[in-house]
Amino acid sequence: MEGSWTLTRTEPTREVTRSLVRCEFGFRSADQAYWGTVVLDLSAGDDEAALRKKATDGPCYGEVVPNPSGARYKVTRACSQKINDKAFAGVFVASDERYAHTLAEFSSSSRPPEQVVAYANSSAQRIIDRAMALKASD
Repeated sequence: MEGSWTLTRTEPTREVTRSLVRCEFGFRSADQAYWGTVVLDLSAGDDEAALRKKATDGPCYGEVVPNPSGARYKVTRACSQKINDKAFAGVFVASDERYAHTLAEFSSSSRPPEQVVAYANSSAQRIIDRAMALKASD
């Protein structure tokens, strides 16, 4: 599951305010085995309770899945589900100063469904970890 992605669509949807960024990207794995869309919401603020509430209350569909890097955050939730030939993975996290949510949707014509679900989960969690590590200047 390590490796790189190719950006297939350049931010078709991006909203930015002083404290919120929402981006949507189309991806294809370097080996061309997986493709899909990732939506990322990232908020900053000084109201820790509000950030935690967003991470706690957001709709997380499917089964709860472990998030190996969850201990880094004040709140963490991860879930995934498979619908037809697509795997969906959602991750919500909050720290003292930041909230992030990602929804990854991946497909593959060459991999078994459980491998696509695992790839979606791993990808969504890695994207969240990268987003939470960004500095304001990035």
